[in-house]
Amino acid sequence: MFKLCLLSLFLMLSSVVCAETIHLREPPKHKYGQYVKELYSIAYGKLGMEINFTRMTAERELMLAKKSQVAGLLARDRVIEQDTSDFVRIAFPLFEYQVLLYSDRRACGYCTDSDLKEIAYLRGGIVYKKIADTFPEHIEKLSIGPETDVRTLLLKGRVSSVLVSNMSVSEELKSSPHFIKREILTSHDYHYLSPEYHHLKDELDAIFESMESSGEVAQLRAKYRIDDIATVEGEMPDFVRAVNIEKKSSTVKNQQSDTYLGLLESALGSDIAIKAKSLSWREALNQFENQSADILIGAYRNALEGYLTSEYHLDYNNEVIAVAKSNVLLEEFLSGNESINVCIPGEFESSIRNTVSEAKYHTEEITDCLKMFDNNEIQVIAHTPMYLDKYSGKFPRKTILQAAPLFILFHNNATGRLLKNQFDRGMALLAENE
Repeated sequence: MFKLCLLSLFLMLSSVVCAETIHLREPPKHKYGQYVKELYSIAYGKLGMEINFTRMTAERELMLAKKSQVAGLLARDRVIEQDTSDFVRIAFPLFEYQVLLYSDRRACGYCTDSDLKEIAYLRGGIVYKKIADTFPEHIEKLSIGPETDVRTLLLKGRVSSVLVSNMSVSEELKSSPHFIKREILTSHDYHYLSPEYHHLKDELDAIFESMESSGEVAQLRAKYRIDDIATVEGEMPDFVRAVNIEKKSSTVKNQQSDTYLGLLESALGSDIAIKAKSLSWREALNQFENQSADILIGAYRNALEGYLTSEYHLDYNNEVIAVAKSNVLLEEFLSGNESINVCIPGEFESSIRNTVSEAKYHTEEITDCLKMFDNNEIQVIAHTPMYLDKYSGKFPRKTILQAAPLFILFHNNATGRLLKNQFDRGMALLAENE
């Protein structure tokens, strides 16, 4: 009995000792990285192997993989096969991804190739370098360290454009109205084995195929919300209804609105008839939200939630300032005092409400606002600086809305996605042909 127990203990210890440990790069913290980490842990576990994930840059991973000091490359595009035959590819495509060019529209307008001055990208990312090298020679190409540094450079205004993957785009980058996105490449990433691990290919191919057919892969994709890049499909409508936000306070009444409508017509093309009318902000908003209009022209990106925003802007609005009768009233307004009476044209109202307070708003034309302020009927007036110059130096003022671009909004449905896609492609062509 004692000998039998010793034998059992020996066999248990042997199984632990014999479990091979391999080394791979620690995946990024985003959902794609965590999906790959669990996927590999399961797959290699079926081979009786454990994975030691180690933090390193993509550049160092490539160097160590060539020496087989790590078992392979975590997730790479097939473009790597153009430069080296050191690695063998596992047939299973891990996920679909995109390479995106984010540019600061404040620095380069519509940011066509001729407008760009430099492009920054992640050092060690072979696909980024190959894409950057396809851009015109006048554009400086900057290879930067960790990918967070690339994004930071753009956010801080140190470069005008960066190449990033959709997997690593920060919420700050996505939500800012100042950055324009261009889709450069849609492709797949794969797992590659280092030279001394080539012998694992057939077994891993079979394991991934089995995991896919059994539904294990689908469960992991659902767990980490890994989806393929959405494609825009369907039949383009031949007629759309648009509402234009009327600029009642403009010195040249509705000249801007006509220009915006002209851009919309040119971008969508002659095959789509547009019935448009100019309305106040509130009237335009009501018609759009009630599905009485397919398109809302001239809105701020973050003014409304749940709708699609064009990638290309129509114009840049000046900053909006608030002028108050006293510093105390200005601070009370900014802190959300609901008893303060404010006059502001409707075109700014929704954005201002999100910025400052739920004060009592009057949304008359600017001439009426000025009269109300002069007659002490309101305590605060808000508009662009050019209309409030008469109060400069007399009353306290503060910027409450930074200069921001105006966009076209579409409904988040099949027709809206088609129209947005068509508009963005049309604007891109117009910008290139300027």
